[in-house]
Amino acid sequence: MDLDAAIDGTWWLPETPAATVRGVLETDDNGMFVLRTTKPVAPPGTGSVAWDNDDDPSAVSFRPMLRGRSVRGLAVTLIGCHVVRRPIRLGGPASGEEAWRVESIVLGCWLDAPDELMSEVRVELGSLFEWSHGSGPAVSVTEDRDQTTVTGRTAILGVAKLDGATLTLRSDCYFGYERSTATLNQLVRLVFEPKEGITLRSAMDELVFPVRDLLALMTGDYVAVRSVEARPAVVVEAAQSVQVRYLAPLQRPYRRRQPREAHEMLATLANLDIPFEQLLPSWFHLRERHRTAVAMLLIPTHAPYVYADSQLLTAWLPLDSWPIVEWS
Repeated sequence: MDLDAAIDGTWWLPETPAATVRGVLETDDNGMFVLRTTKPVAPPGTGSVAWDNDDDPSAVSFRPMLRGRSVRGLAVTLIGCHVVRRPIRLGGPASGEEAWRVESIVLGCWLDAPDELMSEVRVELGSLFEWSHGSGPAVSVTEDRDQTTVTGRTAILGVAKLDGATLTLRSDCYFGYERSTATLNQLVRLVFEPKEGITLRSAMDELVFPVRDLLALMTGDYVAVRSVEARPAVVVEAAQSVQVRYLAPLQRPYRRRQPREAHEMLATLANLDIPFEQLLPSWFHLRERHRTAVAMLLIPTHAPYVYADSQLLTAWLPLDSWPIVEWS
């Protein structure tokens, strides 16, 4: 979940929308999100040498949330903001660049709170298409005298229930255009619909990561979280997009390669004897019961450059504490 390009715009605290500053949100060399502003993001004040001073709001070193608007009008919410660079006052007003380390980003909406509930979360995972899909795009073609119409259809590949939430594996089609040529593309995603809403952080921990671990076990390789989109249960302004994009820096191996093909995997969805609606609940239960063993088993997928003997040893450790009967 990377930031495609730096976002230039204006930024402010939710409680003081009139006090805006200019800045750029970008990804640093370590893959972390950093907001660099031309001056401190705080109400006009005296500034302070101390980074945490309850009497001076401009000296607080952590903000649960910041808001921004790009030069193109895109609404941005920054969640979990930590000051990593701040100008300090030496006999006069504090001035100069300020830098914030950002834990996660929401594009397309200004959230009311960092833990705002989402009514739907859509996730694209690496290798999900290869693991789950064995046929081409679902399309219908209509030919007329002067034109040919191609319509892409959504295909439901599986639906599972988990603690009141609905998990749908679906294949969508979308078109790309370049001059007189149209290209039909296929995208397989997981759609999570919680019973009573869920926060973005909880959706990642409770839904996205367990499915990613299942794919890593089936493919024997690192599985990237390519994109996360969500639908807020409540939108602050009606004019804003109701579909937002969520970004957060995730651990990843130093070297990555293309997703594995179906014949390189341990098993694909079509090869398993258990249907999708039974597979997901069973896997969530198994992962929760043996969380440590699963984590140790998947360590080599996060560090594929370790020696082969280290991978073998890492694989045997969780098996020692994971009864073989569980596989049945």
